[in-house]
Amino acid sequence: MGVLLSLCVVIVLLLTVDLFVQLSRCMSGLERLSCLLAAVCHDVDHPGLNQSFLVATDNPLAVLYEVIVR
Repeated sequence: MGVLLSLCVVIVLLLTVDLFVQLSRCMSGLERLSCLLAAVCHDVDHPGLNQSFLVATDNPLAVLYEVIVR
């Protein structure tokens, strides 16, 4: 199982690097930096769990965003 997970991680990383290289051909350095900064800011304090899990465990985030989902 660990080997399969490692292989999947490597594949995702390779695809990500390839996408970044392709984007670098049509975006300036400032645009690429802006995208990277936006992605990092988006994921700050992200619990890494989906909405269904948060609802099932009565997580406060689920209650906070319950109105948006319905």
